[in-house]
Amino acid sequence: MPISATVTVRSIIADGPRIVLGAVWAQTDAEIKARLAATGVARPALVQKIAEMTRNYVCRTDDLAAFVRLGGEMQYVYVTRDNFPVASPLVTTCP
Repeated sequence: MPISATVTVRSIIADGPRIVLGAVWAQTDAEIKARLAATGVARPALVQKIAEMTRNYVCRTDDLAAFVRLGGEMQYVYVTRDNFPVASPLVTTCP
């Protein structure tokens, strides 16, 4: 199920209070590395930005934010289309 032009959800799993969404990016690992090198961005900075964007998305989506506020957790596991891990941010709190 596509959730954007470049990301497709391939799995959703409930694990206790945690919902884990497995998502595939349209890019390969080599493409991501090349883009990071071209823009001068370090991989940890990309991972941090992904975590911030994921938290913002979850906490701005009413149903997801309510789930987290009631003790649930949302985790997104992002991989490249050639199956290399990108990031796996976990959201456990929302304001």
